[in-house]
Amino acid sequence: MVYPNGKLVEPPIALCEVQGYAYDAWLKAAFIYEVWGEKEQAQKLRQKAEELYQCFNDRFWMEKEGFYCLGLDNKKQQIQSITSNPGHLLWSGIVPKERAKRLVKRIFQQDMWCGWGVNWVGVWSKSVGEGMDNAPCPLPIAPCPLPIAHCPLPIAPC
Repeated sequence: MVYPNGKLVEPPIALCEVQGYAYDAWLKAAFIYEVWGEKEQAQKLRQKAEELYQCFNDRFWMEKEGFYCLGLDNKKQQIQSITSNPGHLLWSGIVPKERAKRLVKRIFQQDMWCGWGVNWVGVWSKSVGEGMDNAPCPLPIAPCPLPIAHCPLPIAPC
């Protein structure tokens, strides 16, 4: 992971898409607990999801760009590189509808969309160093198959 100027980001990194995975997982787990009759646990998970939703949308959104940042660095500062990672957020439900349109519009701008798919980072970005591959991904963006409880990536603390 790199900053827009090409400098490497020191871990740990709270990636934007991992926040979406966690949000979606907590809501789905809450539904399961509800079905099992464990309403208290279901409510706890819904509350965690709501807190993450608020925190995420406050900390990760870049108003000027109309896009979510790649993640938060180890100092909890935005990594403002424009990448395809925020595309994962669209299926998770963590993106408010009014922002979803802006997010999609940004992904389909000329530096990100090549006609074959979405580039992982804007082609004019300084983050694409010599020898780095920026081939478009022609496959649909798929969710992480690992249960969020076992995910080694950090969830952004508020």
